Amino acid sequence: MAMSLSSEVRMIKGVGPQRAGLLAERGIFTLEDFLSYLPFRYEDRIHFSKVKDIQPNGTYTIRARVMSGQAIRTMRFRRDAIYHLLVQDEAGGLLPCKFFHGGYLEGRLKPGQLLILHGKAEIDKLRPARLEMINPQIELLNIEEMDSTEVGRIVPIYEAIGTFGSKQIRRAMYAAVQLLDPRIPEVLPDSLRARLGYPSRGEAIIHTHFPESTESLDALNTFRSPAQQRLIFEEFFLYQLSLALDRKATRKENAIAFHVREDKVREALKHILPFKPTAAQKRVLSEIAADLEKPAPMNRLLQGDVGSGKTIIALQAAVIAIENATQAALMAPTEILAVQHFLSARRILSKAGYRVELLISGLKAAEKQAALERIRSGEAQLVIGTHALIEENVEFARLGFVAIDEQHRFGVLQRKRLMDKAASHGHAPHVLVLTATPIPRTLSLTLYGD
Repeated sequence: MAMSLSSEVRMIKGVGPQRAGLLAERGIFTLEDFLSYLPFRYEDRIHFSKVKDIQPNGTYTIRARVMSGQAIRTMRFRRDAIYHLLVQDEAGGLLPCKFFHGGYLEGRLKPGQLLILHGKAEIDKLRPARLEMINPQIELLNIEEMDSTEVGRIVPIYEAIGTFGSKQIRRAMYAAVQLLDPRIPEVLPDSLRARLGYPSRGEAIIHTHFPESTESLDALNTFRSPAQQRLIFEEFFLYQLSLALDRKATRKENAIAFHVREDKVREALKHILPFKPTAAQKRVLSEIAADLEKPAPMNRLLQGDVGSGKTIIALQAAVIAIENATQAALMAPTEILAVQHFLSARRILSKAGYRVELLISGLKAAEKQAALERIRSGEAQLVIGTHALIEENVEFARLGFVAIDEQHRFGVLQRKRLMDKAASHGHAPHVLVLTATPIPRTLSLTLYGD
């Protein structure tokens, strides 16, 4: 009988309350969540390799019986043991295996037990004439309990979840796919699926977990089977769709559409430049200016090496904001960097008559109070500072543009607090974040448009 995708995972045969608790720690609560837990590897258990056919450096799956096993402890490995295992396949071929830190296998493997071994064949360094497997993955087969999920097919291998091992997950997953209605609702449009030649969603889920025997093992292990490609495409499709919806919502936010093409703005930008810009700087400024003209808030990341001219781009964007009767802010992670930016900006912009203000916690009380008043009144046109910019007592007259240097040093909520300074006046600011040292979180920011 088919189950709803929203059914609790504990209702699946082979799961139960205890294992459901382990799955919950991985964020798996429903049948749909469980079906989304995909194999990381596949083994061909239709055609097992024979010991006599294996070659050095090849990876093989072998079905064999335990002949003997012994844990050996030495002075070097007193705390743990090296477990030496000897197995024999159906053709009589003997294969020695070695398990480092294998003391846990002592007493567990007994002569006559049937095993599946998967691993790389290597030349025994002490006996160059023979091959062995080092730390192969093993799975015990119980003849009485053995079912069609273990042999006679291409078998999915899952990462264990605590004490919920791969074999138990495989059996529970087999029960889960039996509960799946192949006519589950489609995510991809029919026209798109037909054009790409992808199977239905139900077929893709079933055949990713339990492929047909005719499926290419290489394609499966490189995640290139039609079923896997369908699920991969679906994930990217939903991701792109979520971003599109997010952008649509962002475009509904009101931002000040700056006048960029007016002669006074063009002249102001030329006047402050201390050098001739590079082709890359011209291109980047052109893209930023195009965003600043729109009534939707800009949200851009500018990445470049140290000394590549990111700061001058930020200052030019700030001048555009100032020439449109708004204020600009530049937030840096440290006081030293904030002071450096302040001195550079004052040197470049003061000759054009722009008022640059520094706001850091190191200011004297009287100086800080005076700076806060100039920011509140709008006299300060470009405000450069540290986290002090997001303090509650900082109020802008009309903040229209925000630049954040070394963005990875600030959290999402910290950046949002600065942007909220503009939102309090009924509009969202245009935002430019800069970095010379992108980190994985930087990629996340670009992926999620954050």
